[in-house]
Amino acid sequence: MYKLIALFLLTYSIILSANQHVSQSHKLHQEKSAWGTHGMTVFMVQDKVYASHMPLANSMHAHQVIISISLSSENTENLKALTKQYDLLTLEPEPFDLSQLMKGTLTHFAANIYANHFERGGSIKLKDITINIEDILLSQPLTHDQNGDYYLLPVSNSTGLLVHKIAKQPSFDQILSIDFVKNKNVNFMPNMHSMVKTSLETPLIIDTYKNRETRFVITRQIYLEQADFR
Repeated sequence: MYKLIALFLLTYSIILSANQHVSQSHKLHQEKSAWGTHGMTVFMVQDKVYASHMPLANSMHAHQVIISISLSSENTENLKALTKQYDLLTLEPEPFDLSQLMKGTLTHFAANIYANHFERGGSIKLKDITINIEDILLSQPLTHDQNGDYYLLPVSNSTGLLVHKIAKQPSFDQILSIDFVKNKNVNFMPNMHSMVKTSLETPLIIDTYKNRETRFVITRQIYLEQADFR
């Protein structure tokens, strides 16, 4: 009898161990499934540097992630000069796991900075520089909701970013710089359909928007990508 019980416990232990191994292996696979080259657009707002992941629907890249970053003093000055010369700067990082970035466990990576799109004929301007991650401003998956909503991201008491919530295709990735009026307290704004004046093929933005929570003026369009979401 005792031998049967001991055999049962040994068998159960082996099965449990095997299941735990499979579970850990599956978890490890999931954590590494977002490993790749995660291109970003890079821009400055009031001398602070930000990078926005370039998402792609139905892939490991299907996440909107915006981070504040820092570079060396020399590279920051170089980047500032580049922003005055080019409308678009993009960042080609070394391969890393996007899930680690979203969880906040990735603290830095090496990258090249390009004038224009790094996958569409852009040219390298800063090579193999260190990107230090300061903060995560936005980390959200792409959705199948209706388009027209924007994330509102304060970056200071006086400025912020409006980021289009990429949704059901056709959609678009858009980042706008805004100035707050009278420095009112700003909260997440989930519904801003009236921001889109025309069809998704040509998203034009009105100059001002008011509601009971905040008031702001759009100062410029930082980034617009439509081709990847048609």
